[in-house]
Amino acid sequence: ALVLQSNFLSDYSDPLTSFRLTSGDCSVLTGCENGVTIEFELSFDDLNRIKVRPDLCTSIINCFPVISSSFLSDLADVPNPLNTVFNGAIQLNERVLGSLLPDVTDPRLLYFDLDLNTSCLLLTFDEPVDPNSLDISGIALQPYSNSSIQIYLSSATTTSLVFTTVVEIKLNRDANIIKVSGFATNDTNTYVSILPTAINDVSGNSVSEITTESAINVTTYISDFTAPSLLSFTLDLDANEIVFTFSEFINSSIDLTKFNIQGTAFGSGMPSVSIAGDLVDVSGANLTDGHDIVRLKLSTTTIGSIKSLVTLGTHTTNTYLSIASGAFSDIFGNENIPDFLGAANVIQDVTPAELQSFDLNMELNLLSLSFTDAVEPSNFDLSLIRIQDALTATEYVSLTGGTLSQTPSLFLTIELLKEDIDSLKNTLSLATSDSDTFLTISASAARDTSGQNIVGISDGNAQRVNLYTPDKSSPIVGGYTLDLDSNTLTLTFDEPITENSLDFEKITIQNLATSATASLTLNGFTATTTYLNSTILVIGLLLSDIDTIKLNTLLATI
Repeated sequence: ALVLQSNFLSDYSDPLTSFRLTSGDCSVLTGCENGVTIEFELSFDDLNRIKVRPDLCTSIINCFPVISSSFLSDLADVPNPLNTVFNGAIQLNERVLGSLLPDVTDPRLLYFDLDLNTSCLLLTFDEPVDPNSLDISGIALQPYSNSSIQIYLSSATTTSLVFTTVVEIKLNRDANIIKVSGFATNDTNTYVSILPTAINDVSGNSVSEITTESAINVTTYISDFTAPSLLSFTLDLDANEIVFTFSEFINSSIDLTKFNIQGTAFGSGMPSVSIAGDLVDVSGANLTDGHDIVRLKLSTTTIGSIKSLVTLGTHTTNTYLSIASGAFSDIFGNENIPDFLGAANVIQDVTPAELQSFDLNMELNLLSLSFTDAVEPSNFDLSLIRIQDALTATEYVSLTGGTLSQTPSLFLTIELLKEDIDSLKNTLSLATSDSDTFLTISASAARDTSGQNIVGISDGNAQRVNLYTPDKSSPIVGGYTLDLDSNTLTLTFDEPITENSLDFEKITIQNLATSATASLTLNGFTATTTYLNSTILVIGLLLSDIDTIKLNTLLATI
C-alpha cells in the first residue's frame, strides 16, 4: 500500500523508479499508535532492498511516498484517498519527506562459506554492502577462533558488482596459499577475522571488526576434489630446462617417468623422449610442496636426446607432452588425469656448445669429450684437437684422425688412431698423468645441433683432463728379424718402448717355440736404435754371441 519513488513524476508502478513495501511492523512495541504521526518499522528485507538501490531514498530529493486508499484510515474509519498525482507544486509539497535520517550503523558479517573446490569465499552481511569498497587485505583466515596464525588475502577479487548482502570473492592465488597452510582442511579448523577497513555498507559505514581473538567459524566448507592439471609448458633449449605451469599448487613428488615429449600430437612410432632431471622451484631451489610453477633442469641424457632429433623440439608444432595418470597430485592428494598438451613456447638454443670436461684413456686409446650442448659429429674436424702438457704447451700432439659415433650427443667418444697414441706415448713428458694432460680445440672443430661453432679453447687456457687412465698393458712383440750379416736383432712392438729399459739377459734365441734343443741368451749388446715412434728396436749383437749362433748348426739357420 506504500510505494517509495525516486522521482515524484514517475509512474509509481514502474519498478525501475519505485519500490513497493512488502511488510512492516506497526504495533505499540514499535511506537505505532493512533495519532497524526504514525511510526512503523520497516521489515529487514524491505530495508535492505531499499539500501541496495543507489537511486532510491539516499536523501529527501529521491524519496517520494505514494500511498493507496488501503494504507490507513482515520479514527472514523474513513480511508485515505489514493495519492497518485504526479504534477504540481502542491502535490509535491504534500509528498516530500520531512526528513531522512542516514544509516549510521556499522554492517556486521553474519557468517561465511568457503569452497576450495571452486576457490570461492562467500561473505554474508546483515545489510547491503558496497563491493567496490572491498579491501581484501582486511580479511584473514585462521585455524582457530583465537589464533596468532592468519592468512590475509592478497590476490583475491570480488565478482559482486552491485550493492548486496552476500559478497562473492574469487580467491585466485590465495586459494593455493590457503591449501598449503596446514589448516582450512575441514570445518573445524576454518575461521575468519575481519578488519573495519575490509568493506563498507552502502552508506559508507565500516564493517564491524571481528578480531583474531574472536574469529567466527565457517558455516559451509567444501574441500578441493578437482584433479589438478598442467596448464602449459615451455621447452627452453638454451637453458636446458622445461618450465611447467600447473592449475594449482602441487606436491613435490612428481613422477617424471609418466611424462614423455614427442614430436606429434597423435600417432605411434614418432620421435619421443622420456624426460629426466632435477626439479626446482622458480628461484632454482630444490622443489618442495606448494608450487604451481616448476622448473625441470633436464638431465644431460634427456637434453642430448632432444637436441639430436631434428623432428622434435624445434618449434611448438613438433613439441608435445603426454602425461599419464598419477604423474602429479595437488595438496589435497587429488591426482591428475591423463592429458596431452602442446608446448606454449619453444626457446631455441642460442648459446654455443662448450667443452665441459674430457677424459683420456691410454689403456683403451679413447678420448671422451663432454659438452654443454649436443654436438654434431658428422662435421667434427679432429685435426683441430691438440693434447698438450700444460696450460701453455711445451710439448703437444695434434690428432690426425679417429673414429667417433655419428649420433649428435653431449658426449662424444673418439677412438684414437694408433699413430696418435704412439706419438703421445713417445713424448715422455706428455699424457703420462693428469698433471701433464691438457687439451685445446679450435672453435671451428665442431658445431652444435643448432649449427653454431663450439666455444674454442686456446693455448694458454688449455683445459686439464678430468679423468686420466694410464696404459697398464705390457708391450707385445709383434715380430722380429735376426740379421747375421749386419749382426742385429730387430724387434717390432705394438706400442712405443724406451731403449734404456732393455734387459738383454731376458732375450733368448732358440730353435723351437717350445721344448727347444738349441738356444742362446744374449750376453750383451753393442748399441740400440729405435724407429717409428719407438715401436721398432734394433739391437746390435756382440760378436761372441754371433759366433756362438753361427757355430751351432741347430740354431738360426733358417
